[in-house]
Amino acid sequence: MKSIYEKIRELRKLKDISQTEMAEKMNLTPAGYGKLERGDVQLTIERAYELATIFGVSVVELLGEGASVVVVGGGEGAKELEAIKAKNDALERELKDLRELLESKNENLQTAKEVLIGNILFFQVFVDIDYTEEELEKKSVSELAKIFRKAQKAPKLTYQTENTPKKEGGIKID
Repeated sequence: MKSIYEKIRELRKLKDISQTEMAEKMNLTPAGYGKLERGDVQLTIERAYELATIFGVSVVELLGEGASVVVVGGGEGAKELEAIKAKNDALERELKDLRELLESKNENLQTAKEVLIGNILFFQVFVDIDYTEEELEKKSVSELAKIFRKAQKAPKLTYQTENTPKKEGGIKID
C-alpha cells in the first residue's frame, strides 16, 4: 500500500507539475515542498485540502483509508474533514442496510424459486411439460414463472373420489 507521500509524488508527476511549481502553488519554498513530499514533515488537513484542490481530487481520494493527518486550527480543511467523516459514516450505515436488504431479497427469491420448482414438478404430471429438478434449478425465477404460467394455462383437470361420479377425462385420486 502506498504511503500518502508516495501518492502525492505520483499525482504530481501524473499532472506533470514540477516540485518548484508545486512549491509556488502552495506558497512554500522548493525545499519545504520537497520535505512535504518525502514525508519529512507531518501533513496537515489544510495542506491535504490544498493538494487535493491542485490535483483535482477529493481529500478522501488523496488520503485514502487509514491516512494520518494533523488537524491544525479550525480551518476550512478541518470542517471539510469532519463533514466527510460524517458523510462517510452515513454512507457506511446505508451500505450496511442495503446489504442486509439485498440478502433478505435474495433469500426471498430463493424461496420463490423453490416454490415454483415444486409447483412445476407437481403440474408437469398433468400437463405437457417435462423438466427435471436439476434443469429447473438452473433457470432464473423469471424463467420459472413463465413455465409455471404455461402449466396453469393447461386444460382444467377433473378428478373423482369414491363419492363423486366419474367425469369424462377425470383423474382418480384416492
